[in-house]
Amino acid sequence: MSVPTRPGAGITEDSNQEFCITLSYKKINPKRAARIAAKEARVAKLSTASQEALARQRDDLKKTASANKKREKDEHEKYVRSVRRAKAKEKHKGH
Repeated sequence: MSVPTRPGAGITEDSNQEFCITLSYKKINPKRAARIAAKEARVAKLSTASQEALARQRDDLKKTASANKKREKDEHEKYVRSVRRAKAKEKHKGH
């Protein structure tokens, strides 16, 4: 990507993780331009529809696994709390 030399040219990210060029009247810093170029180079570009489908599938699996892990953790915490409460109640019983 060539960095615009017009004053105030800046690059922002939109919701689709793509870069958009916005123009105003301020010169862009060369270091910032280099950072932006490096960031663009790091962005993974999927080349085929099958790769995009696999990426979406991985994301879905990741979300599902995360939700399951959170649910199991909550259930375990609930169980541990109930055990602690039962122990405390037992300690307070009469002899």
